[in-house]
Amino acid sequence: MRISRLISSVALAPALATSSAQALNLIVNEGFETGDFTGWTTGANSFPMSIVTSPVESGIYAAQIAGFSNNPDTLSQTVADTAGQSYVLSFSRYVNDGAPTVSLNVSWNGNSVFSELNPATVDIYQTFALNVVGSGSDALIFTSANDPSATFLDNVSLTPTATTPLPAALPLFATGLGMMGFLAARRK
Repeated sequence: MRISRLISSVALAPALATSSAQALNLIVNEGFETGDFTGWTTGANSFPMSIVTSPVESGIYAAQIAGFSNNPDTLSQTVADTAGQSYVLSFSRYVNDGAPTVSLNVSWNGNSVFSELNPATVDIYQTFALNVVGSGSDALIFTSANDPSATFLDNVSLTPTATTPLPAALPLFATGLGMMGFLAARRK
């Protein structure tokens, strides 16, 4: 009976560690569901930024950012993460017009990781996923210009990439198997 509990513990530990890491989102107020910009810093340089109830990807709220091409607006957040850890940064973006200038740039510690200029107009949110590496404290900045309308953001997330737990769990598993063999030999 003790052997089967040991095997269960050895087998479940890596799975539990992986599932909890995948569920962790380091972005504060990722869907703007506080109804305000809690956790975010707004740089409304040329056009008022706001929280809206339409259009939204999920939940009740989304962020509207705009700015003019000669003075774009920014929405940023400093994220405490793990240095050297790989993360998936994802966000949903909605552009509802074919304005002459529509741009969105996403930077991670001053390095552009996503940039678009005059994307095709589609009346749905589009979700983008990017790979970034943490440094311990990272600045995520969305910079937008949309003359004369707005760009909408929702569901911003930063989650650790899934890691394969097998290499780390292998010594523990081998120890468990060795103990099983020892106990089986001892019984005989």
